[in-house]
Amino acid sequence: MKRFADYLILIFFLTYVFSALIQYLVSFVGASSLIVFAKNIIPVIVLLICLINMLKNNIIYTKFALILIILLFCTLIGILNNLPIIQIIFGIKAVIPLLSLYLYIVNFKPKINFVMWYRILVPLVAIGIVLDKFLTLPWSSLVFSIGGLEREVSRQWNAFGIERLAGFQASSVDSGTILSLLILFRFTTIFVGIKQKFNIYDILILLIGLYCIYLTTFKSAYIYILFLLIITLSFKLHKYSPWFQLVTKFSMLVALAYCIVPPALSIFMKNFKLDFTNSSFIYQYLFTSYGMRITSTWPLAVQLLDGSIANGYFGRGIGGIGTAQKFGEMTRYAFADNLFVYLYVSIGTITLLIVLFMLKVILFNKDSNDKSYLSFSLILLVLIFGATTDFIESVLLMSVIGLILGEYSNLSLKDTLSIRQEKPLYKNNLEIS
Repeated sequence: MKRFADYLILIFFLTYVFSALIQYLVSFVGASSLIVFAKNIIPVIVLLICLINMLKNNIIYTKFALILIILLFCTLIGILNNLPIIQIIFGIKAVIPLLSLYLYIVNFKPKINFVMWYRILVPLVAIGIVLDKFLTLPWSSLVFSIGGLEREVSRQWNAFGIERLAGFQASSVDSGTILSLLILFRFTTIFVGIKQKFNIYDILILLIGLYCIYLTTFKSAYIYILFLLIITLSFKLHKYSPWFQLVTKFSMLVALAYCIVPPALSIFMKNFKLDFTNSSFIYQYLFTSYGMRITSTWPLAVQLLDGSIANGYFGRGIGGIGTAQKFGEMTRYAFADNLFVYLYVSIGTITLLIVLFMLKVILFNKDSNDKSYLSFSLILLVLIFGATTDFIESVLLMSVIGLILGEYSNLSLKDTLSIRQEKPLYKNNLEIS
């Protein structure tokens, strides 16, 4: 079962890395929807494999049980708010990639060679983006229909006349995200596992990757890489001076504020607005879309709470915002484009507990070991990409969160590089362990 799951996970990630190219090739045999099918069904199959393995070993993992309890609560709130069942199901579907990758990592403990994949995939993704810059790729204008909806194989668009290059991927956002994640995985190997240092080839690939992220014009990727570089250097230099730990904490607090403060102000202060229409080109390019989110997108999204049970204190429940609404509440459809807003509409004031937990990890973590780096890089990924994207609806990002959470769970509680099985909640006739 492990080998089958390994192949499925490999296929799953490769379908993202070469999404547009594969979809173009399979279109010749009338199988254009194959990529969409693979992206959605593979996490389900892997999840079922992991659940079967858990049942065979009489194990229920603590974090898995906690996520199920949260899902159950959110589902109940959705039912009480009379959300269409199809919306609730679609909302649950968004969490499956996280659960699938998390259980895959803690169940089978695969030895993933992140350095190898970084060295292979970054150049290949870069080649696609550079080709897209100088050529019109054959899949650029290709459209296919699935479920009555038309989809672009590779989204072609521009911002203020600057083309957003996608390369072999479905969009420039996917391209920038994939490159950012590959760089994250390579940085992680500095602290976790056998601690592989950068060589000249790695540095060259890093520079190429950074340039190609620039070509995608995906601003969240710019910001994420900047913060990731800061905390990585701070972790490496902490042994020379404890002041570098303060640099890490300050950077994480800035990231937390970036994700939470602007949407909170736009929601709770009705006159809070940012207008860059009369600013210089660079300000308009960088901040116009962000100003639109503050002025209209986020306040309109929170209006979904009107009429919810308990005055919206517990949110609308799972499936209450975003793409899930297209299946039952199209007339009330609202995309959040922010993790805080998405969670606030979904679970209400309970979002505050999540924010406080992140704050606790940032402020009271005094270590500079492998687990600390994983926890900080995980939170940073959530905060930066969650600030301006529909993070929870991204199958790729939710999968990576599950992967990192699984690796974190597998690390020893001691400050060593040893690997252990995450302590199960129940094992062997449901005895508490």
